[in-house]
Amino acid sequence: MHRLRARTGLSLLLVLAAASGAAAQETLTPGEWSAGTLEASDPVDADSFVYDAFTLPDGLEGLVSVTVESADFDAYVEWGVMGGGEFILVAQNDDFPGLASETDARTYALVGPGERPEIRVFSLEGGPDGSYRVRVDRRDPPAPEPTGIAYGADVAGELSESDGFSQGSFLDSYVFAGAQGDVVKAALEADFDAYLRLYGPGGELLAEDDDGLFGTNAYLEVELPADGSYRIEATSFMPAVGAYRLRMGTELDVGPTGPPEEMLITAEERDGLQHDGQQVWNDAMGFSLPSPGADFILADAADVEALMGEGAPNVHMWMFQDVLETAQLLVMAIKAGQAVNPDMLTMISGMMVQSTGAEVLEESSDWDGSRSSYTRFAVGAEDAEIRCMASPEERTAGIIVCVMGASTDGWSFREVLDGLEVR
Repeated sequence: MHRLRARTGLSLLLVLAAASGAAAQETLTPGEWSAGTLEASDPVDADSFVYDAFTLPDGLEGLVSVTVESADFDAYVEWGVMGGGEFILVAQNDDFPGLASETDARTYALVGPGERPEIRVFSLEGGPDGSYRVRVDRRDPPAPEPTGIAYGADVAGELSESDGFSQGSFLDSYVFAGAQGDVVKAALEADFDAYLRLYGPGGELLAEDDDGLFGTNAYLEVELPADGSYRIEATSFMPAVGAYRLRMGTELDVGPTGPPEEMLITAEERDGLQHDGQQVWNDAMGFSLPSPGADFILADAADVEALMGEGAPNVHMWMFQDVLETAQLLVMAIKAGQAVNPDMLTMISGMMVQSTGAEVLEESSDWDGSRSSYTRFAVGAEDAEIRCMASPEERTAGIIVCVMGASTDGWSFREVLDGLEVR
């Protein structure tokens, strides 16, 4: 389920809740499981997803978690308020690590005096898919205790439910000594949607970032205004736990820090695209896409890696339309210093599907095997598919190849996709 993300305080949202309607809600009792079933007669949200609605008892304040477990479906939970006749999202979760099943869900939020948020329980597939149980618990997180670091730090950390909680998420806090004029760079790569904050010597927020690095990783680059002790927080966009890597210093090569700088192929590259009915190739780019069942081969990897050398943009992207009659081919080269990861494949394929406005029917990942992801989606009465593949880890510059298209007479597009490999 793909939702618009919100990062708004619950107290502010409740101002909008007056005179707005909501679905019938059951009041949850802290520390007790409540059983339910998603049925066809239940209400549906703006995306036509079936849900059950719950609320909290009067007087429950502070940090509260909501857990949803189901043996019948992939649980999904949203937390928010009604405002202007619409549900305003505060927090959400699909698969929270460490629960009874890897498809169970949990989310957190801070509840102020008199606040009565709405909690919605879904199946990730959106339908009336069976039974579940839901539970709310009051939590008492410790105050964050900063850890000292210095320029050049490379920290392997982990957010957990025993960490401090602030501004809607768990966090780890680090302090370092800075001098006026230092240009400090910080990169946070994580299993979750990473978020970074930097505070000055007086506690003032100097900078914050969500997706400044590639994908859902975070990046800051700030010139320090004065000598003193600075604090950096490693946290998440919405409540999450998991491993992360924090790097910080005045000299830091983090690889891509934004979208591709080159989105269009040159005239020479476009004119060099050749197709003979059996394969597609381009001498200027150095790649070939053979017929069904064969491998995608970078004919001259050294040329691509030279292209991504010092002084080059962090990302180059080439998109070819109408390849293999009905397909699109995307080739992306990523500068050395940023490892290709499965989140990149998910993000790219998601953007390609979103551009069509289609409904996703199937998604899977085989990162540990073929380093690829697969997505099937509906285009009118027909299905289309995307396969994104990543180059091996030992390559100097990362390569991602995505092929999107539908089946044509005489061959199956999925057979093509399953046979492709990036070398």
